Amino acid sequence: MFLSLALTMILSLVFTLLESARLYGLEAQSKMETELLLESKMAEYDTALLEQYHLYFLEAGRKGEPELSSLEQSLQELGEENLRAKPGFLKMSYTNLYEMQLENCYITNYTMATDDAGAEFRRQAADYVKRTMGIAAIEKLYEKATEAKELTEDNKDIEKKFEAAIQETGTQSGLDYVKELKNKSILSLVVEDVSAVSTQTIDLSDDIAKRTCFTGNGEAQQEDMTTGLFFREYLLKQFSDYRNQSESEVLQYEMEYLIAGKDSDVANLAGVAERMLAIREVANYIYLKGDAEKTALANTIALVTAGWTANPAVVKVVEEGILVAWAFSESIKDVKTLLKGGKVPFLKGNAEWTLDVGALSESFAKEEESKTSESGLSYGDYLRILLYLTGQEKLTYRAMNLMEQNIRRLPDRENFRMDCMIGSMEIQCSYLSKPLFFGWFGSGESFKGDYHFQEKNSFSYVY
Repeated sequence: MFLSLALTMILSLVFTLLESARLYGLEAQSKMETELLLESKMAEYDTALLEQYHLYFLEAGRKGEPELSSLEQSLQELGEENLRAKPGFLKMSYTNLYEMQLENCYITNYTMATDDAGAEFRRQAADYVKRTMGIAAIEKLYEKATEAKELTEDNKDIEKKFEAAIQETGTQSGLDYVKELKNKSILSLVVEDVSAVSTQTIDLSDDIAKRTCFTGNGEAQQEDMTTGLFFREYLLKQFSDYRNQSESEVLQYEMEYLIAGKDSDVANLAGVAERMLAIREVANYIYLKGDAEKTALANTIALVTAGWTANPAVVKVVEEGILVAWAFSESIKDVKTLLKGGKVPFLKGNAEWTLDVGALSESFAKEEESKTSESGLSYGDYLRILLYLTGQEKLTYRAMNLMEQNIRRLPDRENFRMDCMIGSMEIQCSYLSKPLFFGWFGSGESFKGDYHFQEKNSFSYVY
């Protein structure tokens, strides 16, 4: 009798210790199952975004709006499948010592690609470039950013100088001819065959920047100082341009749209050409002002043109107008060269200069371009500069517009929306498990309760 009582007490203690150990195991199991469940669901990322743009996002609904209830239901079903008891090798019901049930699963936090002006999208795009280019390239990108900031000078000041010279000279010195050029379509000046320019358009009636977007309830992670730089490099790698066209997309000149934001390839190419012309005009004007020989030549022409006024101030105004006209005319040649695949240095020297000031009008009767330089900047390099001069938020929304419109061209994707794409998510799961060892030897006959566990887990495609 005593031995039986002692054995019962010993076994009760042993099974109580086993149940306590099992309780810790159940808690660890619930954490692991929650992590597995969330990662399994986030692995169902949108393959079109990955294949075309190297981005990972989970689609929250294919009907044009997020369907969180359906997403939670799929999480519930997946979790139940993962936890469904399977017979062990002994075919015993309790082979799995950590058997539990998923009571419910809720999405507690999530962020969309468009949240916080596209912060989640920018972070992923920048992260892709970091992984493919490496952090060592950051110094080069900083140099490009610095160079771009130095180009913020507006060319309106030199245009005012040109207008003042026109008022003083009327139809003298070829300035009137240059004024006619300034009033012409930019593409007629820099593209040989305007009819060959793409006529494709994009529907901006559903512009992401203007519509009311679906938003998540989570907070976008902080962007570091390099995100904007890598993001712009991502755009250069992923989108087509005039020199590298893609006829399969909604627009052939995607980079030009990112910069100009118009609804047609024609308008966007014209917008980029005008911006490049403005940059080249300022750069060429700076060169002319620093070239004593060319400045003296402009002064001589100004004296011939306005010397009769005997007013040095008027002569100076005309001189400045001639320099501006000269810079503008050279810049037309520069942009034409860039569009044809040539290279133009940012600041020219005498060896790279093309146009003679004495033949402003005659030079345009010829189909000539400016001199190309292997050490100069290409069309793509000037696009990079223009990207740095374009606001990050504008670039973000325009890039997402292109992605949205391009993916909608795929079969059964007409309802695709970037504001239905989840970039990070947090879930909360509740589990139930019953005691296993209590009650086997009477030590826990009065224990009638179940174990309840509640776990949270979060996942982001970019850390």
